[in-house]
Amino acid sequence: MYQCQAACAWPALFLATLNFYITQLLLSIVGVLVVAKVVEPVWGSKGFLLFAAVVNFWTGFCTFVLLYLLYTVDRTGDLL
Repeated sequence: MYQCQAACAWPALFLATLNFYITQLLLSIVGVLVVAKVVEPVWGSKGFLLFAAVVNFWTGFCTFVLLYLLYTVDRTGDLL
């Protein structure tokens, strides 16, 4: 049976980033690498993956709530 190494968590982290410009992509990659070097030795691979999952979930949830509230106030279809 195949056992996932720590490298299996990286695609899940980069799935959450949406970049329209190469500079945004590079800054996202550098940010994840810096956070990984600091957090992973302290919390371990599972803890770092949990941290990334929680941050990605709450970021998506807060973005959804903000855009929904802006839509209800403004009724602009561009926010959908």
